[in-house]
Amino acid sequence: MTNKLFGLALLSVLSPAAFAQGYVGAVAALTRVDVSCLPGVSCDNNGFGFKLFAGTKLEKPLLKLGGGGVDVVEVAAMRFAKGRYNGRTEITVNGGSGPVVANVPASVTLGVNGLVASLGASFPLGQRLTLTPKLGVAYMTATGEYVVDGARMGSVTKSSVQPYLGMSADYLLGQGIKLTAGLDWTRFRLDGTENEDAMLLGLGAAVSF
Repeated sequence: MTNKLFGLALLSVLSPAAFAQGYVGAVAALTRVDVSCLPGVSCDNNGFGFKLFAGTKLEKPLLKLGGGGVDVVEVAAMRFAKGRYNGRTEITVNGGSGPVVANVPASVTLGVNGLVASLGASFPLGQRLTLTPKLGVAYMTATGEYVVDGARMGSVTKSSVQPYLGMSADYLLGQGIKLTAGLDWTRFRLDGTENEDAMLLGLGAAVSF
């Protein structure tokens, strides 16, 4: 199902016969990876990221919804700011009289990226402003890098398919140029079966062709 949705999105973007208007754009964003902060750990879940996207607005809606309709197919690449977590851990080292337990600094750096395929329903609010809620799937990749007492201990990477929700507000400036503000939400998984939230709130521009 996931492969079919990604295939539909790419086909719609690349096939001239499938759309009335194509577009590409970029968004600079505030991002958050919502990882729980354990006692004694300094956590930084927020930062700056970006989203690149391309899509098509179909000539005929796939489904009519009141004053709008499902008529947008979009693919996007999202990069979230790295999460940084600093604390301490205990390790066993060799002392002069045998093994000694030492309390040393430890840190984890978390990188999260995603590829999204979605369908959107556009709802015009006047001549220039359009709201577009989006629903789709995201292929998310999370990588945790571990450092203990200044020594890199390795990394763990986990990929997963997650639900995606988005909302964009587009304001047409003229000649196919739009200002766009958007909110994107999905999830990711790094360890075991527990999912964490990832959010992106951004402002950017799109150009139609």
